[in-house]
Amino acid sequence: MNRLAKLIIGYVAISLVLIGLGFGWLYINSFQDLTLVAPAARTRYITLYYAAEDGTSKTGRVDNVVINQPIRLKKGRYVAEYVQSGYKKVTRQIDLSDQPSQVSFTYDRTEAELQAILEANRSRIYQAIRTSYPDLLDQFNIAQEGVYDNGTWYGAVLRWRGDIHSDKRDSLRIVLHQQSGEWRIAAKPYLTISQTEYPGIPMAVLTAINVINARTSEPSQPSYGTTE
Repeated sequence: MNRLAKLIIGYVAISLVLIGLGFGWLYINSFQDLTLVAPAARTRYITLYYAAEDGTSKTGRVDNVVINQPIRLKKGRYVAEYVQSGYKKVTRQIDLSDQPSQVSFTYDRTEAELQAILEANRSRIYQAIRTSYPDLLDQFNIAQEGVYDNGTWYGAVLRWRGDIHSDKRDSLRIVLHQQSGEWRIAAKPYLTISQTEYPGIPMAVLTAINVINARTSEPSQPSYGTTE
């Protein structure tokens, strides 16, 4: 084999190595890390899917997904879903590209579940109000009420039962919080309840009870049951 042939073979060999390295780099660079973040108790309700070109439709489930740890995946589009009975479904559309991605979820009760929680706890809530303010529910109708923040906060608007010309005719707001299974007064009855005075109360609760027009709401007559 002459020198020219050896040079040609050498160049070909080097070219093949470089091409192989290039393809190897492209292959490695075609993957990226995705981390799905969730509390341990909720990880089993999260599923990851491959997404179609529109980024929303699902084409298949991604197997062997570990929550709260980086997953090495091909770059592309994915759909992550959180589905648990009693909670609102959460869908996250993911475009996994040049940077690692971290995706988290919200955990909000459905309206039906919140209503069920209210029904189950109503007598205990009313009893807690009566314990602190024995005459309040005799003097006021509950014009609007609800539980919030996944059912651990209760807010109500109270409407005066008596003479509309009375100096007590203004509607009141009250907030209770469930702690260790017990409902406790979190904000005493007042015309409005502010975050400045009660910074520990979630804004969603304050907004809900402060924007209600209690004069046009239908009152619900409380059933003053004993603590169950």
